[in-house]
Amino acid sequence: MSRLIKAAPLLAAALAAPAFAAEHEVIIVRGGYFPETIYAAPGDTIRFVNAGGATATIAATDGSWASDLIDVDATATIPVVEGMTKAYSRPASQSTSGEAAVGYIEWEVPVPSGDAG
Repeated sequence: MSRLIKAAPLLAAALAAPAFAAEHEVIIVRGGYFPETIYAAPGDTIRFVNAGGATATIAATDGSWASDLIDVDATATIPVVEGMTKAYSRPASQSTSGEAAVGYIEWEVPVPSGDAG
């Protein structure tokens, strides 16, 4: 019984500890993002890597969050928080096509097509 009592604080601390956060990478390319959709959870971070050939800014489509200007071959990291706008883009003026490409953050990981139930 005394072992159980001594282990209880360790068990409580382990259960209270947050899950490990993940870092997701999105590559900014000419005309869009790779991948276009990422699967993240609150507490994770998204690292945008600018491989698009020109400086870029990434922002929520409603303007609620934005990166600083990202130089070519540089990165910017955005924290994923509960309730954040999940669609993002860069201004059309920064796109080689003149259109704003949109990327997406989804909360849930899709089930692989081969898994049954």
